[in-house]
Amino acid sequence: MQLKDRLNLTFFISYLSVANFAYIMRKLPASQRNNIIFRICNTFHVVDNTREQILSNLQSEFKDFEDGLQYQCAISSDCDCIITRNKKDFITSSIPVMTASEFLSCF
Repeated sequence: MQLKDRLNLTFFISYLSVANFAYIMRKLPASQRNNIIFRICNTFHVVDNTREQILSNLQSEFKDFEDGLQYQCAISSDCDCIITRNKKDFITSSIPVMTASEFLSCF
């Protein structure tokens, strides 16, 4: 049984992250890449970005545009926290930001 099933958690991921995974895995055989993307889509709730989120991001204090879009996805999905390896880019976040290790240490 997976951690998310035992704790009844819902994990969200931006469609941008899925696109980034696909780009990183572009040299893998298509069947292997597609299998990984399929598993990601079955593990996470994939969140879109809207025009309004993009425009909101332009008005935000985020220095990194992509991080700002990730933040907009988290806000619109009512996420309780953002899990990232790059906490410093989310310094203006209104919701808690933690590394994966920090998140797992809560359990």
